[in-house]
Amino acid sequence: MPVIKNSDVLLQSEFQVKLPFSIKTNTENFDKITCFEALRILPKRRLVCKAKWQDKTVIVKLFYHSQKRNRDYQREIAGHHALKNFGIKTPPVFWSGSDLSDSIAIVIYEFLNGETLLSYLSSQKKTNTKKKHRFTETIKKIAEMHNQGIMQPDIHPDNFFIAENSIYVIDSGAIESNIKNQSYLFKNFLLFLAQFPPEYDKNAQNFLRTYQISREIPQKPVRMRKKIQKSRIWRLKKYQKKMTRNCSAFKCKKTSRELFISQRDNFDHLSNLLPNLDSLIKQGEMLKKGNQSTVSKVTFDKKTLIIKRYNIKNKLHGIGRAIRPSRAWHAWKNGLTLEFYHIKTPKPLAIYEKRFGPFRSTAYLMMESIDGMDIVQFSKEHIENQQQLATMATEIATLLKKFQYTKIAHGDLKGSNIIIKNNQPYLIDLDAMKNYRTPLFFHKAHQKDMKRFLKNWLDNDKLFTFYHSALKTS
Repeated sequence: MPVIKNSDVLLQSEFQVKLPFSIKTNTENFDKITCFEALRILPKRRLVCKAKWQDKTVIVKLFYHSQKRNRDYQREIAGHHALKNFGIKTPPVFWSGSDLSDSIAIVIYEFLNGETLLSYLSSQKKTNTKKKHRFTETIKKIAEMHNQGIMQPDIHPDNFFIAENSIYVIDSGAIESNIKNQSYLFKNFLLFLAQFPPEYDKNAQNFLRTYQISREIPQKPVRMRKKIQKSRIWRLKKYQKKMTRNCSAFKCKKTSRELFISQRDNFDHLSNLLPNLDSLIKQGEMLKKGNQSTVSKVTFDKKTLIIKRYNIKNKLHGIGRAIRPSRAWHAWKNGLTLEFYHIKTPKPLAIYEKRFGPFRSTAYLMMESIDGMDIVQFSKEHIENQQQLATMATEIATLLKKFQYTKIAHGDLKGSNIIIKNNQPYLIDLDAMKNYRTPLFFHKAHQKDMKRFLKNWLDNDKLFTFYHSALKTS
């Protein structure tokens, strides 16, 4: 097993660290630490991993930035002490110090057997009652922290860990203390709520009441849904910046001749497709063949995906597209935006653009393949099943309500752009989708979406009446 003797190996590792490895501390007769699973990596700065130490499983944080190492380490220790001193549950520290070379700062935490709040709320095994209870308890925990003037500026559901029937606060390095500004603390609470799907916002006043009671502050009326959505939009803008660069979620390769951005986990696999994209499209199952775009279902290395090529129709069209963001670029960002809002769409996997310096040419979008039928076919097959149609109408109404709340307009809600999988609608063909800021412009676009959706049923009075009534009363 490799032994890391200094920070050089970690500094060179970027997002991929070769595991397992061991590391020795600068303390005599101290058992070595064996890291075997990476949990989080901040390139050239920090690694969090599951490890073995003194015959027990632990969580180890390694800090190794040449200039920020000591500062990050001191923040971690100070944050841990702040939580501990105020009686807020956090995993105990077993040991802290440095490696033999004094180039890696180390903190060893007790390993807790449990799961993050996000994992708990996403579990199909937990009842809604239990989820509601845990969510409420987490709000009380945040209020408890705010009562002591401490908070995590980049608060996240993964920073709350459920173990031994208790909620622990983790990521001590992100703790800020001695905060007196109550407005700053309240914005932190809003930012926490903004991490969750928009449908959570219907209970926003209850969340506010729980927070205010726990903090023992006056229960003043607040337009919570508007404020949460404002925080959510702020988060979306931050996320959209990540969509176009190297980060923990995405990997980007940009040269004068091409641009390739992929989900980081798929980068190496999808990179192998690039030299043969056009031939793979030709050999695959052709789903659409038009002047503007070509869509094919492709199997590569035993994995199936959809590749959409955005064609250049002629020289004039090519000149017009060369200086503008490609339609693939819009579809890539729109797909990830829908994911952010927890609106179902085939997962965007990668975007590839052929370029000549700053000028764009043919572009490709790669996405996951989903099996299902479009909503028109689905509805006609279930036309005699009122309960099935009612369920689907409710799903569509909920989808359009999400659009209203987030000010998103799809731009072309024809039946073939709504795929039904496991009785859930998935949106495809996101080239024309827009996220509006102005209510007036959004209202016009939303009405257009509604009309286009109802146009799918003009040849069937029964289905038209059914969906029209369902949307009208929703």
